[in-house]
Amino acid sequence: MLNALSQRLVKLEQRLETLELEMRHQRSQSESMPADELQRLDDVDQLLLDCQELLSSSEPESHDETAGAESPAFESGDADLQMAA
Repeated sequence: MLNALSQRLVKLEQRLETLELEMRHQRSQSESMPADELQRLDDVDQLLLDCQELLSSSEPESHDETAGAESPAFESGDADLQMAA
């Protein structure tokens, strides 16, 4: 029993060490990223946030407008399909 626990402890310590090495490697990669690339990613992030704000602020208006605009288009499309049949 004691031997099994010792082996398990050794395996867990090895796993922890492996995870710590991977984490250090990932950190070093992110720190070595060029400043211009980081700036581009920040800009993209800001653009995404702006787009989300625009979508959320225009969602009720555009939903009402598109609901009315879509209905006639579908009806005329259905009529065209019925005529073709």
